[in-house]
Amino acid sequence: MKKIQITRGVCGISYTDEYGGKRHTTKRKEDGPFEYEDEKADRLVTLGVAEYVFDEGEKTAAPKLSELKVKELIKRAEELGVDVSKCKKKDEYLAAIAEAEKGGKGGADPEKEKLLKMSVKQLEQLAEELGINTDTFDEKEQYAEAILAVMAKPGQDNNLPRE
Repeated sequence: MKKIQITRGVCGISYTDEYGGKRHTTKRKEDGPFEYEDEKADRLVTLGVAEYVFDEGEKTAAPKLSELKVKELIKRAEELGVDVSKCKKKDEYLAAIAEAEKGGKGGADPEKEKLLKMSVKQLEQLAEELGINTDTFDEKEQYAEAILAVMAKPGQDNNLPRE
């Protein structure tokens, strides 16, 4: 478990309660720090919607991927064995590394594919409904990643268009 705090927007999170039941809730910056599963916490931090929180005496956090320069991202991608030869923009490097870090070198995410089929206008509208700040977004990939990070549980009652 890692301690994180939401830094922008509202994030839907899922967790298991003390009785073993699956629960869903939303977290905002105002809610303060909370502990979350490592992989899920890393994903939220990588997407830039949360940051790690350390108690007194703990080591400081490594810089967020979004704070790294492209050369540093290329080095990180090499360490992970990620092919970034087709990446041209920093956001493309970030997405490739984030995908590899969550263990997703395999098949495509069907929920993400649905989102990427939507128009930018539709993505903007959905992001707005979810409380996501999209001022810095200029790629569909950014919208899709942020929307998926906010969804409590992708694939179940997530308001994505049905085919």
